[in-house]
Amino acid sequence: MNEIVELHAAWDAKIRRLQRAHPARWHVRGWSDDEVRDALTLRVLEVARETLDEAVISRAVTARLNELRRTFRVRSHATDPHATPSYSSSPSEEERAIEREADAARHAAAARAEARLAAPQRKWLGAMRVAAERGEFFASSDDLNLSAAARVLGRDRSAAKRAWDVLRARFARAR
Repeated sequence: MNEIVELHAAWDAKIRRLQRAHPARWHVRGWSDDEVRDALTLRVLEVARETLDEAVISRAVTARLNELRRTFRVRSHATDPHATPSYSSSPSEEERAIEREADAARHAAAARAEARLAAPQRKWLGAMRVAAERGEFFASSDDLNLSAAARVLGRDRSAAKRAWDVLRARFARAR
């Protein structure tokens, strides 16, 4: 009986090491590492009742892992949580009023910030608006392509980046 307890502890440690060293090989989709390890050590105990031969136990564990991987193939696709439709109820009148007030405050702050811009900053803001109207955004991040805004004024991208930083700070302060 003591041999089986030692065998269980040894295989549990062995499977744990294998899961750390080769996570893709010793993983079953939809299962945690602990669940996989428990299922495999259970198989060790089942086989150990018949024989204590390491080679037989090793083949049984590998066969059980393959069986689990075949049985629990989860075919899933990652989706963008923002792209899925929301089934929540429509906003209440209070929520709509709060949103309208927030929009009005944002517009007023933007107007105040724009009125305080110096002439070069207004040029850069206009160039950035032109680039945005042309759809000059990066597909991967939806950020404005500052090189396109710089081309509108015939300047380089580093100048556009500096202007962007100044404009962003001005508008943030205005809020």
